Amino acid sequence: MWWARYLFSGFAFLSVSEDAPFHHSKRVLEFALPIVLTILTLWAYICLRSYFVVGIPGTLDGKLFQLVVFMVPFHLAALAALATFQSPALDKPPAGAAASIRRWSNEDNGWFRHLLTMREYACRLFGYLCALGIIYLVVSISASLINFSAIPWTSNDLVHMAMVAAIVGFFWHYIVMSLYAIYFLIAKTV
Repeated sequence: MWWARYLFSGFAFLSVSEDAPFHHSKRVLEFALPIVLTILTLWAYICLRSYFVVGIPGTLDGKLFQLVVFMVPFHLAALAALATFQSPALDKPPAGAAASIRRWSNEDNGWFRHLLTMREYACRLFGYLCALGIIYLVVSISASLINFSAIPWTSNDLVHMAMVAAIVGFFWHYIVMSLYAIYFLIAKTV
């Protein structure tokens, strides 16, 4: 399925590893912080449910859809700018923890670690955010075409909470990674 590898190449950012301990790595921003924020948000939603609007999955999805529609062009513009901007500093490894990916060597007939330059790392980061945003838009548009009230199991409280958790989890992941990308643009590439 070569086509899937092409279509989902933006997710290659998740395979980037750093030579830093977990609590100083990008994994905290990718997973740990969004999970903690999602749990806190769900806790607030469960404990203070009367303060939230009725039909929160649809409302939250609609607001998130608007945010993603706004953010994807920004991420795409940043990706294009970083990929084409002529700067020797972008072609050097990032300061701090060395970021690398696994690559196949035809000469050695084996895998090796390829150290990424600032340009490669930043392009993978913004490519990931673009791909994530586009996939969310497709899923959200597809879900808006479904009459969930006609599906019996969707009225279950557990299913409702799972939908809220999925939307809130995506929201926090996308926000944290977008803020990291902005930080990366300001602090690392200037």
